[in-house]
Amino acid sequence: EKSTTATEVIAPPLESLQSLYDLSRRGNLQQLKQQATEIQANHAECAAFCQHLNQLAGRFRIKQTQDFLQQYLES
Repeated sequence: EKSTTATEVIAPPLESLQSLYDLSRRGNLQQLKQQATEIQANHAECAAFCQHLNQLAGRFRIKQTQDFLQQYLES
């Protein structure tokens, strides 16, 4: 049985990452949070990623939201 650590964050598929990043660049954090919630519902393994993203967007931290997404887009 494979165990995951609490620090392991699984990102959603590339297409979703690109869409989220585009929304963050447009400053559309409400839509970004909605999409992150939908991703979490469809990809339970991405829950930690989506929760962190929703926290950043909920605090209107646009630059931090973009930086968070960009690190996954570049990896």
